[in-house]
Amino acid sequence: MKTLSTSTIPHLAGKMKKSTTSIISGPGRKGRSLLSLIGIGAIFALLIAAGFYTSSSASSSPKVPHVSSPSKAAAGKHETRLLSTGLSFVSFKELSFAFLPPQAAPDESIATYSVVAGACTNIPKNTFVLGEAVCAKVSDAPLRAGAPLRRINWTGPKGFVRQTDDVTTDPQETMFTLPANNTSPIDGELVDNRGTWSASLNSTGDNSTRAIAYFNVSDPANIAADLVVYDFSTASDTVLPGDPTGFFLWLSNTGPDVALNVHVTQATPPNMSFVSTTQNSGPTFTCANSNGVTDCSIVSLASGDTATITINYSVSGGAPNGIISSTANISSDTNDPRPDNNSSEAQVEVRSPGGT
Repeated sequence: MKTLSTSTIPHLAGKMKKSTTSIISGPGRKGRSLLSLIGIGAIFALLIAAGFYTSSSASSSPKVPHVSSPSKAAAGKHETRLLSTGLSFVSFKELSFAFLPPQAAPDESIATYSVVAGACTNIPKNTFVLGEAVCAKVSDAPLRAGAPLRRINWTGPKGFVRQTDDVTTDPQETMFTLPANNTSPIDGELVDNRGTWSASLNSTGDNSTRAIAYFNVSDPANIAADLVVYDFSTASDTVLPGDPTGFFLWLSNTGPDVALNVHVTQATPPNMSFVSTTQNSGPTFTCANSNGVTDCSIVSLASGDTATITINYSVSGGAPNGIISSTANISSDTNDPRPDNNSSEAQVEVRSPGGT
């Protein structure tokens, strides 16, 4: 194996730099032919390789600086022409960072905490009583000097925003004191303050919600449970006389307190006969049909609990064409501050073949 001498290294470097220069300057015939063969992509790769070779050879070989004056001049000329192309070389470390995939920004968040002696604590809390202070903590929200990008909306059970706070730091703490009374007059309406509240992180641009924390507010002196029921037909189209069908019940206790001795009832619709009940989800209800009424009951339904039950029927063979309605009702021994959502109606159409 033949070893290159020290004097050979500048000679080869000078040759490589001379050929590189002719490619970059390119007005001559040789430059044009190489450009047509190699292409712009090859030139770019060659420029990066030349820059890497220059920086690496300068750091690894102590003898390279002792080149003759002509080689230095060639190197200087080569460097000048490289810079005149508008390209600049960076280190391998800088190149590697340039191709790293972008890092995802942390998710914005908001959560509620207890307040002690007028100050936020690190104790998470989502159940409060009227008159109590609530702490909300925001993390990883974007910031902008002079014009906040996020605000905190404190919203009551009926959807009215009670307080807003701009987000100007990350993280940020803010507090809201709940109303002391059961009701408050808002926009001419007497609104119940008991139930599910929220502290949401919203965009100041379009008011879209980016994060939200729910919390329950109650009055120990006046226990209340807001029960809700929705009634849906299980049929996606008309049903035939003699066909099976049913009604899907969605029920919930939106709080603020536990509902005791809960009953969900539905009278058997006309031209139908009761078949069975199926509980689909939630705390277990006991269902029975007596005297044409299906009654599903549970001893207690906690605040926030939801259940779904399907009541199955059979359409009478002689049922006339038309609409059959069903009504579901929910009640309990606990005071319900909003009884208007305790009843729901659903309909199904019965139509025999060829019927009009």
